[in-house]
Amino acid sequence: MNAKRWICAALAAAMLLGVLPGQAFALDAEDVAEETTTLAEETTLAEETTLAEETTLAEEMTTAEETTAPAETAAALAGPQAYEPFGDVSEYTKIFVSGSISALYFDEGLPTQRFAFSMIESPSMAANAFSNVKDALIANAKKLDWEAVADNLIQFLWNWWGPIQMLPDGTSVNSGITRNADNGAIYWGKNEAFFNFDWRKDPMDLADELDQYIDRICQASGKDKVNLFTMSGSGQMMMAYLQKYGTKKLASATFDISLHNGMDAMGQVATKKIGLSAEAIAKMQMLHMFGAFDLNAQITEQLKWFYESGLVDIVAELFNLIAKGVVSSKIADRIYDEAVTPLIFMLPEFWGFVPLKYYETAKALLFKGDPMYSDFIRRIDRYHYQVMAHADEIVKDAAKKIKVAMVAGYNMPEFPMLDGAVQSDGVVETASTGATCAPLEWPFSKNYKQKVNDGHNHISPDRFIDASTCWLPEQTWLVKDLYHHTERSYAGWYEWFLATPNATVFDNPAYPQYLEMNPTEDTYQPLIIEPAEVTWKTKLLDAGLFFLRIWRWLIRAVTWWI
Repeated sequence: MNAKRWICAALAAAMLLGVLPGQAFALDAEDVAEETTTLAEETTLAEETTLAEETTLAEEMTTAEETTAPAETAAALAGPQAYEPFGDVSEYTKIFVSGSISALYFDEGLPTQRFAFSMIESPSMAANAFSNVKDALIANAKKLDWEAVADNLIQFLWNWWGPIQMLPDGTSVNSGITRNADNGAIYWGKNEAFFNFDWRKDPMDLADELDQYIDRICQASGKDKVNLFTMSGSGQMMMAYLQKYGTKKLASATFDISLHNGMDAMGQVATKKIGLSAEAIAKMQMLHMFGAFDLNAQITEQLKWFYESGLVDIVAELFNLIAKGVVSSKIADRIYDEAVTPLIFMLPEFWGFVPLKYYETAKALLFKGDPMYSDFIRRIDRYHYQVMAHADEIVKDAAKKIKVAMVAGYNMPEFPMLDGAVQSDGVVETASTGATCAPLEWPFSKNYKQKVNDGHNHISPDRFIDASTCWLPEQTWLVKDLYHHTERSYAGWYEWFLATPNATVFDNPAYPQYLEMNPTEDTYQPLIIEPAEVTWKTKLLDAGLFFLRIWRWLIRAVTWWI
Protein backbone atom coordinates (compact mmCIF):
# COMPACT_ATOMS: atom_id res chain seq x y z
CA MET A 1 0.00 0.00 0.00
CA ASN A 2 1.36 3.44 -0.87
CA ALA A 3 2.17 6.38 1.36
CA LYS A 4 -0.87 8.45 0.53
CA ARG A 5 -3.18 5.72 1.71
CA TRP A 6 -1.01 5.19 4.82
CA ILE A 7 -1.29 8.86 5.65
CA CYS A 8 -5.06 8.47 5.49
CA ALA A 9 -4.68 5.42 7.69
CA ALA A 10 -2.88 7.42 10.36
CA LEU A 11 -5.54 10.13 10.29
CA ALA A 12 -8.27 7.49 10.38
CA ALA A 13 -6.66 5.80 13.36
CA ALA A 14 -6.34 9.08 15.24
CA MET A 15 -9.92 10.14 14.49
CA LEU A 16 -11.29 6.69 15.18
CA LEU A 17 -9.66 6.43 18.58
CA GLY A 18 -10.68 9.98 19.39
CA VAL A 19 -14.41 9.37 19.05
CA LEU A 20 -14.76 6.29 21.22
CA PRO A 21 -16.97 7.21 24.15
CA GLY A 22 -15.45 7.68 27.52
CA GLN A 23 -16.71 8.57 30.94
CA ALA A 24 -20.45 9.06 30.60
CA PHE A 25 -21.31 10.38 34.01
CA ALA A 26 -21.30 14.03 35.07
CA LEU A 27 -21.37 14.07 38.88
CA ASP A 28 -23.12 16.79 40.83
CA ALA A 29 -20.97 18.11 43.67
CA GLU A 30 -23.95 18.69 45.98
CA ASP A 31 -25.20 15.16 45.45
CA VAL A 32 -21.75 13.82 46.18
CA ALA A 33 -21.54 15.80 49.41
CA GLU A 34 -24.97 14.74 50.61
CA GLU A 35 -25.42 11.24 49.27
CA THR A 36 -22.03 9.54 49.06
CA THR A 37 -19.82 7.60 51.41
CA THR A 38 -16.18 7.76 50.44
CA LEU A 39 -14.00 4.79 51.29
CA ALA A 40 -10.43 5.59 52.33
CA GLU A 41 -8.86 2.41 51.10
CA GLU A 42 -6.61 2.69 48.06
CA THR A 43 -7.02 0.18 45.28
CA THR A 44 -3.91 -1.91 44.94
CA LEU A 45 -2.91 -3.65 41.78
CA ALA A 46 -2.83 -7.41 41.84
CA GLU A 47 0.54 -8.83 40.97
CA GLU A 48 0.80 -10.14 37.45
CA THR A 49 1.43 -13.89 37.28
CA THR A 50 4.94 -14.60 36.09
CA LEU A 51 5.21 -17.34 33.48
CA ALA A 52 8.35 -19.43 33.11
CA GLU A 53 10.32 -18.24 30.10
CA GLU A 54 10.91 -21.72 28.83
CA THR A 55 7.18 -22.43 28.58
CA THR A 56 5.95 -22.07 25.02
CA LEU A 57 2.97 -19.88 24.15
CA ALA A 58 0.90 -22.89 23.18
CA GLU A 59 1.63 -24.53 26.55
CA GLU A 60 0.79 -21.31 28.40
CA MET A 61 -2.54 -20.98 26.66
CA THR A 62 -3.43 -24.64 27.21
CA THR A 63 -2.47 -24.49 30.86
CA ALA A 64 -4.41 -21.25 31.40
CA GLU A 65 -7.51 -22.62 29.75
CA GLU A 66 -7.36 -25.85 31.74
CA THR A 67 -6.97 -24.05 35.04
CA THR A 68 -9.33 -21.11 34.55
CA ALA A 69 -12.17 -22.32 32.31
CA PRO A 70 -15.40 -23.05 34.20
CA ALA A 71 -15.68 -26.78 34.79
CA GLU A 72 -19.21 -27.01 33.47
CA THR A 73 -18.59 -25.02 30.25
CA ALA A 74 -18.43 -28.07 27.99
CA ALA A 75 -21.65 -29.43 29.41
CA ALA A 76 -23.28 -26.04 29.16
CA LEU A 77 -22.65 -25.90 25.44
CA ALA A 78 -24.08 -29.35 24.79
CA GLY A 79 -27.79 -29.47 24.12
CA PRO A 80 -30.49 -26.81 24.64
CA GLN A 81 -29.76 -23.96 27.03
CA ALA A 82 -31.59 -24.15 30.34
CA TYR A 83 -31.62 -21.09 32.57
CA GLU A 84 -32.33 -21.12 36.28
CA PRO A 85 -35.00 -18.69 37.48
CA PHE A 86 -33.58 -15.29 38.43
CA GLY A 87 -35.64 -12.90 40.50
CA ASP A 88 -35.45 -9.22 41.43
CA VAL A 89 -31.81 -8.20 41.89
CA SER A 90 -32.38 -4.44 42.03
CA GLU A 91 -31.54 -4.36 45.74
CA TYR A 92 -27.87 -4.81 44.92
CA THR A 93 -25.69 -1.79 44.13
CA LYS A 94 -25.38 -1.01 40.44
CA ILE A 95 -21.76 -0.45 39.43
CA PHE A 96 -21.39 1.44 36.17
CA VAL A 97 -17.99 1.02 34.55
CA SER A 98 -16.87 3.86 32.31
CA GLY A 99 -15.84 3.27 28.72
CA SER A 100 -12.40 3.64 27.20
CA ILE A 101 -10.87 6.93 26.07
CA SER A 102 -12.15 8.71 29.17
CA ALA A 103 -10.17 11.56 30.67
CA LEU A 104 -6.79 10.85 32.24
CA TYR A 105 -5.22 13.31 34.66
CA PHE A 106 -1.97 14.47 36.13
CA ASP A 107 -2.24 15.28 39.86
CA GLU A 108 -5.83 14.05 40.02
CA GLY A 109 -7.75 15.54 42.93
CA LEU A 110 -5.17 18.22 43.63
CA PRO A 111 -5.38 21.95 42.86
CA THR A 112 -2.79 21.32 40.13
CA GLN A 113 -4.94 18.69 38.39
CA ARG A 114 -4.72 18.86 34.60
CA PHE A 115 -5.65 16.68 31.64
CA ALA A 116 -3.12 14.15 30.41
CA PHE A 117 -5.42 13.06 27.61
CA SER A 118 -9.06 13.70 26.74
CA MET A 119 -11.19 13.95 23.65
CA ILE A 120 -14.53 13.70 25.43
CA GLU A 121 -14.07 16.27 28.19
CA SER A 122 -11.57 18.52 26.45
CA PRO A 123 -11.85 18.29 22.64
CA SER A 124 -9.78 21.47 22.40
CA MET A 125 -6.69 19.45 23.31
CA ALA A 126 -6.81 17.50 20.05
CA ALA A 127 -7.66 20.67 18.14
CA ASN A 128 -4.64 22.41 19.62
CA ALA A 129 -2.42 19.43 18.87
CA PHE A 130 -3.53 19.50 15.25
CA SER A 131 -3.38 23.28 14.87
CA ASN A 132 0.34 23.17 15.61
CA VAL A 133 1.00 21.23 12.41
CA LYS A 134 -2.04 22.03 10.25
CA ASP A 135 -0.59 24.84 8.16
CA ALA A 136 2.65 23.01 7.48
CA LEU A 137 0.79 19.80 6.64
CA ILE A 138 -1.46 21.52 4.09
CA ALA A 139 1.45 23.41 2.55
CA ASN A 140 3.54 20.26 2.17
CA ALA A 141 0.62 18.31 0.75
CA LYS A 142 0.14 20.97 -1.93
CA LYS A 143 3.82 20.62 -2.85
CA LEU A 144 3.41 16.80 -2.90
CA ASP A 145 6.26 16.61 -0.41
CA TRP A 146 5.10 13.40 1.22
CA GLU A 147 8.15 12.99 3.45
CA ALA A 148 7.35 16.36 4.99
CA VAL A 149 3.67 15.42 5.28
CA ALA A 150 4.72 12.29 7.15
CA ASP A 151 6.84 14.45 9.47
CA ASN A 152 3.82 16.64 10.17
CA LEU A 153 1.53 13.69 10.93
CA ILE A 154 4.11 12.07 13.18
CA GLN A 155 4.47 15.35 15.07
CA PHE A 156 0.67 15.63 15.40
CA LEU A 157 0.36 12.12 16.84
CA TRP A 158 3.12 12.79 19.35
CA ASN A 159 1.55 16.09 20.35
CA TRP A 160 -1.76 14.33 20.94
CA TRP A 161 -0.81 10.90 22.32
CA GLY A 162 2.70 11.54 23.61
CA PRO A 163 1.74 12.46 27.20
CA ILE A 164 0.10 9.06 27.80
CA GLN A 165 2.75 6.92 26.13
CA MET A 166 3.47 3.55 27.73
CA LEU A 167 6.57 1.37 27.45
CA PRO A 168 6.57 -2.31 26.41
CA ASP A 169 6.96 -3.34 30.07
CA GLY A 170 3.56 -1.81 30.85
CA THR A 171 4.81 1.27 32.71
CA SER A 172 3.83 4.82 31.85
CA VAL A 173 6.51 7.12 30.42
CA ASN A 174 4.99 9.95 32.47
CA SER A 175 4.27 8.95 36.05
CA GLY A 176 1.33 10.18 38.07
CA ILE A 177 -1.39 9.63 35.44
CA THR A 178 -4.66 8.35 36.96
CA ARG A 179 -8.40 8.09 36.33
CA ASN A 180 -9.94 7.23 39.70
CA ALA A 181 -12.38 10.06 40.42
CA ASP A 182 -15.27 8.97 42.66
CA ASN A 183 -14.17 5.35 42.92
CA GLY A 184 -15.46 4.04 46.21
CA ALA A 185 -18.45 6.37 46.29
CA ILE A 186 -21.93 4.89 46.68
CA TYR A 187 -24.86 7.13 45.81
CA TRP A 188 -27.18 5.90 48.51
CA GLY A 189 -30.26 7.58 47.12
CA LYS A 190 -29.84 5.69 43.85
CA ASN A 191 -27.86 2.70 45.12
CA GLU A 192 -25.33 3.30 42.37
CA ALA A 193 -21.54 3.37 42.19
CA PHE A 194 -19.03 4.21 39.47
CA PHE A 195 -15.76 2.57 38.54
CA ASN A 196 -13.25 4.57 36.52
CA PHE A 197 -9.95 3.15 35.38
CA ASP A 198 -6.75 3.80 33.51
CA TRP A 199 -7.91 2.41 30.16
CA ARG A 200 -4.37 2.11 28.82
CA LYS A 201 -3.79 -1.01 30.91
CA ASP A 202 -4.22 -4.71 30.15
CA PRO A 203 -7.87 -5.86 30.61
CA MET A 204 -6.62 -8.88 32.56
CA ASP A 205 -4.91 -6.61 35.11
CA LEU A 206 -7.87 -4.24 35.17
CA ALA A 207 -10.09 -7.21 36.10
CA ASP A 208 -8.04 -7.53 39.31
CA GLU A 209 -8.62 -3.86 40.12
CA LEU A 210 -12.33 -4.28 39.43
CA ASP A 211 -12.52 -7.27 41.77
CA GLN A 212 -10.97 -5.25 44.59
CA TYR A 213 -13.40 -2.42 43.92
CA ILE A 214 -16.37 -4.81 44.05
CA ASP A 215 -15.15 -6.00 47.46
CA ARG A 216 -15.09 -2.40 48.68
CA ILE A 217 -18.63 -1.76 47.44
CA CYS A 218 -19.90 -4.98 49.02
CA GLN A 219 -18.30 -3.98 52.33
CA ALA A 220 -19.87 -0.52 52.18
CA SER A 221 -23.32 -1.72 51.14
CA GLY A 222 -23.46 -4.70 53.46
CA LYS A 223 -24.42 -7.03 50.61
CA ASP A 224 -22.45 -9.84 49.05
CA LYS A 225 -23.15 -9.04 45.40
CA VAL A 226 -23.38 -6.20 42.91
CA ASN A 227 -24.97 -5.53 39.52
CA LEU A 228 -22.22 -4.84 36.99
CA PHE A 229 -22.88 -2.65 33.93
CA THR A 230 -20.04 -2.18 31.44
CA MET A 231 -20.03 -0.18 28.25
CA SER A 232 -17.88 0.04 25.17
CA GLY A 233 -14.21 -0.77 25.92
CA SER A 234 -14.89 -1.86 29.49
CA GLY A 235 -16.68 -4.88 28.07
CA GLN A 236 -13.21 -6.39 27.73
CA MET A 237 -12.69 -5.94 31.46
CA MET A 238 -16.04 -7.62 32.19
CA MET A 239 -15.08 -10.62 30.05
CA ALA A 240 -11.68 -10.85 31.73
CA TYR A 241 -13.36 -10.56 35.14
CA LEU A 242 -15.82 -13.36 34.41
CA GLN A 243 -13.02 -15.57 33.13
CA LYS A 244 -10.81 -14.96 36.17
CA TYR A 245 -13.31 -14.55 39.03
CA GLY A 246 -16.59 -16.04 37.83
CA THR A 247 -19.99 -14.80 39.01
CA LYS A 248 -19.99 -15.39 42.77
CA LYS A 249 -19.90 -11.63 43.54
CA LEU A 250 -22.36 -10.65 40.81
CA ALA A 251 -26.16 -10.53 40.78
CA SER A 252 -26.21 -9.48 37.11
CA ALA A 253 -23.90 -8.55 34.26
CA THR A 254 -24.90 -6.21 31.43
CA PHE A 255 -22.83 -5.66 28.30
CA ASP A 256 -23.76 -2.34 26.68
CA ILE A 257 -22.35 -1.67 23.16
CA SER A 258 -19.51 -3.90 24.30
CA LEU A 259 -16.10 -4.22 22.63
CA HIS A 260 -15.42 -7.66 24.10
CA ASN A 261 -14.75 -9.11 20.64
CA GLY A 262 -12.80 -6.15 19.31
CA MET A 263 -13.78 -3.97 16.40
CA ASP A 264 -13.15 -4.57 12.74
CA ALA A 265 -12.01 -0.99 12.25
CA MET A 266 -9.15 -1.39 14.71
CA GLY A 267 -8.20 -4.68 13.14
CA GLN A 268 -7.88 -2.94 9.78
CA VAL A 269 -5.82 -0.12 11.23
CA ALA A 270 -3.54 -2.64 12.96
CA THR A 271 -3.03 -4.61 9.75
CA LYS A 272 -2.71 -1.55 7.51
CA LYS A 273 -5.82 -2.22 5.45
CA ILE A 274 -7.34 1.18 4.78
CA GLY A 275 -9.58 2.36 1.96
CA LEU A 276 -12.72 4.38 1.29
CA SER A 277 -16.02 2.48 1.38
CA ALA A 278 -18.90 3.95 -0.62
CA GLU A 279 -21.55 2.26 1.54
CA ALA A 280 -19.96 3.53 4.74
CA ILE A 281 -19.76 7.07 3.38
CA ALA A 282 -23.39 6.98 2.27
CA LYS A 283 -24.66 5.88 5.68
CA MET A 284 -22.10 7.79 7.73
CA GLN A 285 -23.54 8.82 11.07
CA MET A 286 -20.36 9.94 12.81
CA LEU A 287 -21.71 13.46 13.39
CA HIS A 288 -24.20 11.90 15.83
CA MET A 289 -21.31 11.29 18.17
CA PHE A 290 -20.66 15.03 18.32
CA GLY A 291 -24.32 15.95 18.83
CA ALA A 292 -24.74 17.50 15.35
CA PHE A 293 -28.03 15.71 14.71
CA ASP A 294 -29.64 18.20 12.31
CA LEU A 295 -26.50 18.58 10.22
CA ASN A 296 -26.06 14.82 10.18
CA ALA A 297 -29.64 14.36 8.92
CA GLN A 298 -29.10 16.90 6.13
CA ILE A 299 -25.83 15.36 5.02
CA THR A 300 -27.24 11.84 5.17
CA GLU A 301 -30.17 12.76 2.92
CA GLN A 302 -27.87 14.39 0.38
CA LEU A 303 -25.40 11.53 0.48
CA LYS A 304 -28.21 9.07 -0.18
CA TRP A 305 -28.87 10.53 -3.62
CA PHE A 306 -25.19 10.96 -4.43
CA TYR A 307 -24.74 7.33 -3.47
CA GLU A 308 -27.65 6.07 -5.54
CA SER A 309 -26.39 8.00 -8.56
CA GLY A 310 -23.01 6.30 -8.30
CA LEU A 311 -21.10 9.52 -7.60
CA VAL A 312 -19.96 8.33 -4.17
CA ASP A 313 -18.64 5.13 -5.75
CA ILE A 314 -16.69 7.20 -8.27
CA VAL A 315 -15.16 9.37 -5.53
CA ALA A 316 -14.28 6.36 -3.37
CA GLU A 317 -12.81 4.32 -6.20
CA LEU A 318 -10.88 7.24 -7.67
CA PHE A 319 -9.39 7.90 -4.25
CA ASN A 320 -8.38 4.26 -3.93
CA LEU A 321 -6.96 4.15 -7.47
CA ILE A 322 -5.00 7.39 -7.18
CA ALA A 323 -3.59 6.27 -3.85
CA LYS A 324 -2.00 3.19 -5.44
CA GLY A 325 1.67 3.58 -6.18
CA VAL A 326 1.83 7.38 -5.96
CA VAL A 327 4.59 7.43 -3.36
CA SER A 328 6.77 4.74 -1.78
CA SER A 329 5.19 2.90 1.15
CA LYS A 330 8.36 3.60 3.16
CA ILE A 331 6.69 6.85 4.18
CA ALA A 332 3.73 4.94 5.54
CA ASP A 333 6.09 2.63 7.40
CA ARG A 334 7.67 5.69 9.00
CA ILE A 335 4.29 6.88 10.31
CA TYR A 336 3.60 3.49 11.86
CA ASP A 337 7.12 2.83 13.14
CA GLU A 338 7.69 6.31 14.56
CA ALA A 339 4.23 7.13 15.92
CA VAL A 340 1.35 4.66 15.54
CA THR A 341 3.09 1.61 17.02
CA PRO A 342 4.98 3.26 19.92
CA LEU A 343 2.00 5.41 20.90
CA ILE A 344 -1.24 3.62 20.08
CA PHE A 345 -0.20 -0.02 19.96
CA MET A 346 1.83 0.10 23.15
CA LEU A 347 -1.47 0.41 25.05
CA PRO A 348 -2.56 -3.16 25.94
CA GLU A 349 -6.28 -2.33 26.02
CA PHE A 350 -6.14 -1.23 22.39
CA TRP A 351 -4.90 -4.67 21.44
CA GLY A 352 -8.14 -5.94 22.95
CA PHE A 353 -9.86 -3.93 20.20
CA VAL A 354 -8.13 -6.05 17.53
CA PRO A 355 -10.34 -9.06 16.61
CA LEU A 356 -8.81 -12.51 16.53
CA LYS A 357 -8.96 -12.74 12.73
CA TYR A 358 -6.51 -9.81 12.48
CA TYR A 359 -4.47 -10.44 15.60
CA GLU A 360 -1.52 -12.57 14.48
CA THR A 361 -1.07 -10.60 11.25
CA ALA A 362 -1.13 -7.33 13.19
CA LYS A 363 1.54 -8.51 15.64
CA ALA A 364 3.79 -9.59 12.78
CA LEU A 365 3.38 -6.29 10.91
CA LEU A 366 3.81 -3.97 13.87
CA PHE A 367 6.41 -5.80 15.96
CA LYS A 368 8.35 -7.45 13.10
CA GLY A 369 9.66 -10.22 15.32
CA ASP A 370 11.64 -7.81 17.49
CA PRO A 371 12.48 -9.66 20.76
CA MET A 372 12.09 -6.44 22.75
CA TYR A 373 8.33 -6.93 22.44
CA SER A 374 8.26 -10.59 23.55
CA ASP A 375 7.05 -9.90 27.11
CA PHE A 376 4.50 -7.38 25.85
CA ILE A 377 3.18 -9.91 23.34
CA ARG A 378 3.00 -12.55 26.06
CA ARG A 379 0.77 -10.26 28.09
CA ILE A 380 -1.60 -9.22 25.30
CA ASP A 381 -1.89 -12.86 24.20
CA ARG A 382 -3.59 -13.64 27.52
CA TYR A 383 -6.73 -11.70 26.69
CA HIS A 384 -6.97 -12.92 23.11
CA TYR A 385 -6.45 -16.59 23.76
CA GLN A 386 -7.82 -17.02 27.26
CA VAL A 387 -10.79 -14.66 26.93
CA MET A 388 -11.66 -13.43 23.44
CA ALA A 389 -11.27 -16.90 21.90
CA HIS A 390 -13.82 -18.21 24.43
CA ALA A 391 -16.09 -15.17 24.74
CA ASP A 392 -19.28 -17.02 23.78
CA GLU A 393 -18.58 -19.79 26.29
CA ILE A 394 -17.88 -17.26 29.06
CA VAL A 395 -21.13 -15.37 28.43
CA LYS A 396 -23.27 -18.51 28.15
CA ASP A 397 -21.78 -19.96 31.30
CA ALA A 398 -22.40 -16.74 33.26
CA ALA A 399 -26.02 -16.68 32.07
CA LYS A 400 -26.60 -20.03 33.76
CA LYS A 401 -25.77 -18.52 37.15
CA ILE A 402 -26.81 -14.84 37.08
CA LYS A 403 -28.86 -12.41 35.05
CA VAL A 404 -27.00 -11.45 31.88
CA ALA A 405 -28.07 -8.99 29.18
CA MET A 406 -26.47 -7.63 26.03
CA VAL A 407 -27.38 -4.43 24.16
CA ALA A 408 -26.07 -3.58 20.69
CA GLY A 409 -26.83 -1.09 17.93
CA TYR A 410 -27.25 -1.57 14.20
CA ASN A 411 -27.99 0.19 10.90
CA MET A 412 -24.75 2.16 10.90
CA PRO A 413 -21.42 1.44 9.24
CA GLU A 414 -18.07 1.75 10.90
CA PHE A 415 -15.68 4.59 10.31
CA PRO A 416 -15.94 5.45 6.57
CA MET A 417 -12.22 5.38 5.74
CA LEU A 418 -12.12 1.60 6.07
CA ASP A 419 -12.59 -1.27 3.65
CA GLY A 420 -16.11 -2.65 3.72
CA ALA A 421 -19.25 -1.64 5.58
CA VAL A 422 -20.99 -3.91 8.07
CA GLN A 423 -23.87 -3.54 10.51
CA SER A 424 -22.64 -1.71 13.60
CA ASP A 425 -23.30 1.21 15.93
CA GLY A 426 -20.59 3.16 14.15
CA VAL A 427 -17.85 1.45 16.18
CA VAL A 428 -18.86 -2.04 17.35
CA GLU A 429 -20.13 -4.69 14.93
CA THR A 430 -23.62 -5.96 15.69
CA ALA A 431 -22.37 -9.47 14.98
CA SER A 432 -20.25 -9.30 18.16
CA THR A 433 -23.37 -10.53 20.01
CA GLY A 434 -23.53 -13.57 17.73
CA ALA A 435 -26.32 -12.04 15.63
CA THR A 436 -26.62 -12.80 11.92
CA CYS A 437 -26.73 -9.55 9.98
CA ALA A 438 -27.84 -8.61 6.49
CA PRO A 439 -25.70 -6.10 4.56
CA LEU A 440 -26.34 -2.42 5.28
CA GLU A 441 -28.08 -1.94 1.97
CA TRP A 442 -30.01 -5.18 1.42
CA PRO A 443 -32.37 -6.74 4.01
CA PHE A 444 -33.05 -10.44 4.20
CA SER A 445 -35.42 -11.70 1.52
CA LYS A 446 -39.08 -12.28 2.32
CA ASN A 447 -38.40 -16.01 2.24
CA TYR A 448 -35.55 -15.85 4.74
CA LYS A 449 -35.96 -18.17 7.72
CA GLN A 450 -34.13 -17.53 10.96
CA LYS A 451 -31.14 -19.81 11.38
CA VAL A 452 -32.13 -21.24 14.75
CA ASN A 453 -35.73 -22.34 15.14
CA ASP A 454 -36.33 -22.03 18.88
CA GLY A 455 -40.07 -21.40 18.64
CA HIS A 456 -39.69 -17.60 18.85
CA ASN A 457 -39.34 -15.00 16.14
CA HIS A 458 -35.97 -13.27 16.35
CA ILE A 459 -35.94 -11.52 12.96
CA SER A 460 -36.07 -7.73 13.15
CA PRO A 461 -39.17 -5.99 11.74
CA ASP A 462 -37.00 -4.41 9.03
CA ARG A 463 -35.46 -7.83 8.26
CA PHE A 464 -31.85 -6.76 8.74
CA ILE A 465 -31.00 -8.76 11.87
CA ASP A 466 -31.50 -12.39 12.87
CA ALA A 467 -30.98 -12.63 16.62
CA SER A 468 -31.70 -16.36 16.79
CA THR A 469 -27.94 -16.99 16.52
CA CYS A 470 -27.06 -14.60 19.36
CA TRP A 471 -25.17 -16.10 22.26
CA LEU A 472 -28.18 -15.17 24.40
CA PRO A 473 -31.10 -14.79 21.98
CA GLU A 474 -33.62 -14.27 24.79
CA GLN A 475 -31.51 -11.68 26.62
CA THR A 476 -30.10 -9.61 23.74
CA TRP A 477 -31.68 -6.28 22.84
CA LEU A 478 -30.83 -4.54 19.57
CA VAL A 479 -31.42 -0.85 18.92
CA LYS A 480 -31.73 0.52 15.40
CA ASP A 481 -29.84 3.78 14.74
CA LEU A 482 -28.05 3.54 18.09
CA TYR A 483 -24.78 5.33 17.44
CA HIS A 484 -21.97 4.31 19.77
CA HIS A 485 -23.42 6.10 22.73
CA THR A 486 -23.11 5.25 26.40
CA GLU A 487 -26.62 4.89 27.78
CA ARG A 488 -27.42 3.63 31.27
CA SER A 489 -31.18 3.22 31.19
CA TYR A 490 -32.67 2.99 27.66
CA ALA A 491 -35.95 4.59 28.77
CA GLY A 492 -36.13 2.52 31.94
CA TRP A 493 -35.17 -0.80 30.36
CA TYR A 494 -32.25 -1.50 32.70
CA GLU A 495 -34.27 -0.90 35.85
CA TRP A 496 -37.02 -3.14 34.48
CA PHE A 497 -34.53 -5.86 33.58
CA LEU A 498 -33.06 -5.94 37.08
CA ALA A 499 -36.44 -5.98 38.85
CA THR A 500 -38.23 -8.49 36.61
CA PRO A 501 -37.83 -12.23 37.30
CA ASN A 502 -36.56 -14.15 34.26
CA ALA A 503 -36.65 -11.00 32.10
CA THR A 504 -36.50 -11.78 28.38
CA VAL A 505 -37.05 -9.92 25.12
CA PHE A 506 -40.64 -11.21 25.00
CA ASP A 507 -41.83 -10.18 28.48
CA ASN A 508 -42.57 -6.47 28.09
CA PRO A 509 -44.08 -4.81 24.99
CA ALA A 510 -42.25 -1.60 25.94
CA TYR A 511 -38.90 -3.39 25.66
CA PRO A 512 -39.06 -5.92 22.82
CA GLN A 513 -35.93 -7.39 21.27
CA TYR A 514 -35.81 -4.60 18.69
CA LEU A 515 -35.93 -0.97 19.75
CA GLU A 516 -35.38 2.20 17.77
CA MET A 517 -33.48 5.30 18.80
CA ASN A 518 -34.50 8.82 17.95
CA PRO A 519 -31.05 10.48 18.00
CA THR A 520 -32.43 14.01 17.88
CA GLU A 521 -34.41 13.53 21.10
CA ASP A 522 -32.28 10.73 22.57
CA THR A 523 -35.38 8.58 23.13
CA TYR A 524 -36.09 4.91 22.61
CA GLN A 525 -39.21 3.08 21.52
CA PRO A 526 -40.18 -0.32 20.09
CA LEU A 527 -39.21 -0.75 16.45
CA ILE A 528 -42.40 -0.96 14.39
CA ILE A 529 -42.38 -0.95 10.60
CA GLU A 530 -45.61 0.44 9.17
CA PRO A 531 -46.56 -0.69 5.64
CA ALA A 532 -45.69 2.06 3.21
CA GLU A 533 -48.52 3.64 1.23
CA VAL A 534 -48.17 2.75 -2.44
CA THR A 535 -49.01 5.58 -4.86
CA TRP A 536 -47.98 6.47 -8.39
CA LYS A 537 -45.36 8.78 -6.89
CA THR A 538 -43.80 6.04 -4.76
CA LYS A 539 -43.84 3.67 -7.74
CA LEU A 540 -42.09 6.28 -9.87
CA LEU A 541 -39.54 6.90 -7.12
CA ASP A 542 -38.88 3.17 -6.74
CA ALA A 543 -38.42 2.83 -10.49
CA GLY A 544 -35.96 5.72 -10.50
CA LEU A 545 -33.98 4.19 -7.64
CA PHE A 546 -33.95 0.85 -9.43
CA PHE A 547 -32.35 2.34 -12.56
CA LEU A 548 -29.93 4.39 -10.47
CA ARG A 549 -28.80 1.23 -8.71
CA ILE A 550 -28.22 -0.52 -12.04
CA TRP A 551 -26.14 2.47 -13.11
CA ARG A 552 -24.24 2.40 -9.81
CA TRP A 553 -23.37 -1.27 -10.20
CA LEU A 554 -22.17 -0.63 -13.75
CA ILE A 555 -19.89 2.10 -12.41
CA ARG A 556 -18.60 -0.29 -9.77
CA ALA A 557 -17.89 -2.94 -12.39
CA VAL A 558 -15.92 -0.47 -14.49
CA THR A 559 -13.88 0.89 -11.58
CA TRP A 560 -13.20 -2.63 -10.33
CA TRP A 561 -12.00 -3.69 -13.80
CA ILE A 562 -9.75 -0.62 -14.04
